[in-house]
Amino acid sequence: MGRIRLPALAGLLVLAGAAALHNTPHLSPGLFDWAEPGNVAAALAQGRGFSDPFDGGTGPTAWVSPLPAWIEASVFLVFGVKSAASAFSLLCLAVGALAAAHALLLSALSDTNPWFRRGTSAAFLAGCCALPGGPLEVLSEAWLDMALSALLLWSVVALARDQGPGPRAALFGVAFLAPLENAGLAAAVGLVVAGLIVIRRGTPGGLRLPIAAAALAALSVGFWTVRNEVSLGRPIPLKSNSWFELHLANVDSADGLPNMETVLRRLPFFDTGEFLRYKGLGEVAYVDTFRAPALAALKRDPCTSRETCCAGWGRRSCSAAGKAGVSRPDSLSRRGTSPCSRRPANS
Repeated sequence: MGRIRLPALAGLLVLAGAAALHNTPHLSPGLFDWAEPGNVAAALAQGRGFSDPFDGGTGPTAWVSPLPAWIEASVFLVFGVKSAASAFSLLCLAVGALAAAHALLLSALSDTNPWFRRGTSAAFLAGCCALPGGPLEVLSEAWLDMALSALLLWSVVALARDQGPGPRAALFGVAFLAPLENAGLAAAVGLVVAGLIVIRRGTPGGLRLPIAAAALAALSVGFWTVRNEVSLGRPIPLKSNSWFELHLANVDSADGLPNMETVLRRLPFFDTGEFLRYKGLGEVAYVDTFRAPALAALKRDPCTSRETCCAGWGRRSCSAAGKAGVSRPDSLSRRGTSPCSRRPANS
């Protein structure tokens, strides 16, 4: 443990310095649109429930994953809705979570070659600090993905080393939270559970751990699916906008990689016409309008599907657009109209 303490502390200092460098000139509430999770978090903090991803009183939603919105809502309740204090608190939370992820990574690799461990540490810190739109941006959710992924890795390695009840608790926690964050993490948990079943199937009582983890993941998915059935009239396991993202990548974008112009033109967060169509149809019916053209594009050329590249692009693009000066007009939700009084100049 002593050999990872100093590198872990150094990682914390590097991450804190990079966060300050990335965000210090920008930490004021007027420079953030807070994107869809921030709008949903504001609705939660103001007692309107999990709703209104684009403002404008559009009602219940499953457009975004629940876990990031719940975290932001908790911060808003303490430090104010979409305030500079909330932005700073979320930034501190991201730095702390990434520092913990770095420490867990070092711990998981503690028995490996020192040069490999140092190289992995350097690559992790470089990715956090240098990638554009990376996890140290206030509106990024990548820090949460990275923290949960590191915790999952550490739990598996520590279980192999038989390091007591801590790894089991970590695995259970990630198994429950991962499906509420994104499908990729949920799939990673599924692979870990499947691997544990294969490894432990011949051990007396060995299947209790993976079965319990699978049950927690199923409970998490079931809870959110039932919520969406009750609120939206459809059993959606995580997010409702999969067809929208497939359309954005395979129809609106010729090469399967959505650029800023494509996102600004299509996303209801920015485009007045798309917002009015979203509000008029309702979220489920709106997303359904993208199903047929997206399927047709996939049938024409299935090898160019880019859903994985597209996932989360809208949220990152909203953040980048806000910092680039492409900001959405003020909400007119009190009058029940579109939150956009004009389109961005480059949409």
